Order: sequence, then C-alpha cells, then structure tokens
Amino acid sequence: MKVRIDESGDFDFSNEERFWVCTVAGVVIPDGRWPAVEAWIHAQNQTREVDELKASQLGDSDLVEAAKFFAAENLVTGAIVTDSRVFPFKRQLDWRRRQFEIFTKAAKQSRRAREVPEIAGKVERLRRRMDRARHVSPPDYLQYAILMPWLLAHLMKAALLRYRGPAFRGDSWAFDIVLDEKGGADPGKAGQLLRDSVEAIFASDARTELRVPVEWSSDHPFLRRHIDPERGTITVPRILSGGIGAERSHHDAGLQLADLVAHVVLRAVRNPEDSAATEAWRALGTTLMPTDNGWPIKVWASDDAAPADEERYRRLDELLRADVT
Repeated sequence: MKVRIDESGDFDFSNEERFWVCTVAGVVIPDGRWPAVEAWIHAQNQTREVDELKASQLGDSDLVEAAKFFAAENLVTGAIVTDSRVFPFKRQLDWRRRQFEIFTKAAKQSRRAREVPEIAGKVERLRRRMDRARHVSPPDYLQYAILMPWLLAHLMKAALLRYRGPAFRGDSWAFDIVLDEKGGADPGKAGQLLRDSVEAIFASDARTELRVPVEWSSDHPFLRRHIDPERGTITVPRILSGGIGAERSHHDAGLQLADLVAHVVLRAVRNPEDSAATEAWRALGTTLMPTDNGWPIKVWASDDAAPADEERYRRLDELLRADVT
C-alpha cells in the first residue's frame, strides 16, 4: 500500500488580522493500482509537455476531470484542514506547550527512554525541538506535529476498511509512506520531529487505533506482516517499519495525486462560490474516507470555535450527503 501526502495553503497564522486556510491531504494507492497511476500521470504530463502535474496550474474543466480519476481507480483519499479562525495562533502555542509538558512527564517516567539508546536519542531530539520555535517553526509544527500524524493514521485506517475484500489480499500490505519533500522542512528538523513522535502518538491515542476487519483470517498478509510474534499483537513499530520517506513530487506520481486532493480541498473550503472546486470536490466524494464523526474531512479546531466559523466545512459535508440521497 502506497501512502502519499502533500499540503496546500499557508500554515503561518501569526498575523491574526489575516484569515488563512491550510490543508494536508493524501491518497492510498494499492500496489496493483500503482502502474495505472504512473501511466495516467505520465500521459497527463506528456499532453501538457510538463515534468509535473500541478493542480494549481490546471484549468477548471481539467481539474474536475482529474478529480474523477480517483473514483475510477478506486483510490482512497483523506484530508485534514484548519484555518486561522477555528485554530488561532495563540491556541496553537498553547497546544504546543501542553504537549511538551505531557511529553516531558512521560519521558521522566519511561524506563525505555532512559535505557534503550534508540529511544533515548529520540527523546533527546524531541526535548530540544518540541517547544523551541528556532528549531521547528510554528508553521512547520502545525503541519508536521499536529495535522500530519492524524492524517497518516486516518489514511492507514481507510486502507484497512476500503481494501478489506479478497480482491486486495494479494497486496503487500507494507505501508510505503512518502511525503512531498520541502526544502528546510523535510528532510529537516520538522520532518525528524514527525518521525520521532509519530510512533508514540499512535501508541497512546485511541483516535489513531487501527481496526482490523473481523473477517480476516490469521494468514491475511496484513496480519502476517504486522503482528509481533513475541507479543502476538499488531504493533506500531512494525506498521511503521518502512519509515516515512520524502521525495520530490516530480519524481513520484502518487505525490502529484496528493497535490490534486490538497488543492481541491483548499479551493472548496476557501471559496464557496468556486463552482469548479465544488464540482471537483463532489467528484472526490466517494473516495474520501469519513472521519469518526462522519464528516468527509477532519477539521482541526479549538474547543471554542464559533459555529459560524465551522459553517464553511459543514457546507462541504452537506454537498456530499445531498449527492448520496
């Protein structure tokens, strides 16, 4: 299973007088679908005589047609979005401070953090970077330490649910995770922060728990690959054993698809009057794996977000529900 993740929008909310939206989005591509994805991206780029398919450069009709490709290939997409009103800059700083306090307390109580060299190294890097903007800037922290871990877990859960049938039993079920490489961010301290922290986040947060389909027998390739033989349970280290890689998007067809999803979501959220973005959003509808509360995308908001600020997201949910009925 290939998991590709990209972002769109401005993650810097420090200017509190400016309204801004950002999103992190991704796509899950079964191994058997990868040749078709590469062929489609190659054909699109060859037609346009470009090295990379960039959603922001597509015309409205081309964007809508591109969005239809996801459903045609039975791909799974997901997105998490926030904005400067539902998750203001001051709230981000508070969240980061609280998370550092929780981490510090847990590290002091952890025997493995003291005795296992690999874990101790991660803990020390996190201690240096989690609460220091000069190591990891607030925009990078928002993207890599708050939004992306949730999306990554969501996409893996979506893969287990959407591809649970016998047609996908032959997939390797190794999660091949790649992010769009950003100069100064990944590889870099923000990318390392994600790699150091994501295992602990997944292990400690029930919202990231993977639910294995009950009908799978013990010889299913996912279970054979990810069950720790000593513990007899699925473990986070085994699921993430392939690591989280970074690649330039023009080298990876899946990243170009992730860029399409992120762009469509951003446009649809930012401008309700954007008819092309709305049509592309509806084309993506069947591929979007709903969140735990049933919405098509996750909205990361502080507890005191006003209903009026959430209306732009509720509208997108209602559009897809209307298509179903």
